[in-house]
Amino acid sequence: MPAYVIWIIVAGLLYTIVVWTTHWRGQLSVLAVGMFFIAFASDLTGTGLMARTGGGLRIDFHAVLGLAALVIMGIHALWAWSSMRSSLTGTRLFHECSPWAYALWLIAFGSGLAMHLLGVNLAVWLWILCVLGIAGFVAAMYYNNRSVPASTDQLDADIHFYIAQSMQIEDGDAR
Repeated sequence: MPAYVIWIIVAGLLYTIVVWTTHWRGQLSVLAVGMFFIAFASDLTGTGLMARTGGGLRIDFHAVLGLAALVIMGIHALWAWSSMRSSLTGTRLFHECSPWAYALWLIAFGSGLAMHLLGVNLAVWLWILCVLGIAGFVAAMYYNNRSVPASTDQLDADIHFYIAQSMQIEDGDAR
C-alpha cells in the first residue's frame, strides 16, 4: 500500500473521530483542536505524496474535490481553534457546519478510492448520485443527533420537565 494512502486513511480516521465527537458533545477542547490540525497535516502530507508519486497533479473530478476538501479541512481546523476561544454563538455555528465540511471530505475520499484504487471511472450522473447519497447520510447523522442535550444539566432539566408533564397528565386523567 502506498504511503500516501496510509496518510490519507489516518487523516480520515482522525477527522471522523474529532468531527463527530465534538459535534455530539457540543464542545471543543484543546485535544480536539489538536486532532483537527493533525488530521489536516496528515491529509496534506498524503496529498503531497500522492502528487509526487503519481507523476504530478491531474485535473479530474477527484482532484477538484480533493483540493476543495483539503482547503475546507484547513479552514475547519483554524475555525475550531478560533471557536474554542470565542463566543457561544460562534461555537454553535461551528458545530452545525462541521458535518458538512466532513461530508465534502468524505466525498473526496470516496472519489479517490473509487477512481484510483478500484479503477472505477463513473459517469457524471453516477457521481452526483454518490454525492447525494453521502450528503443524505451526513444529514441523517446530523439531524438524528440534534436532540441530544449538550450537557448533563440540560438532560436533568429535560427529565424533570417530562416527569412534571406526565404527572399533570395523570392528575388530569384522575379527575
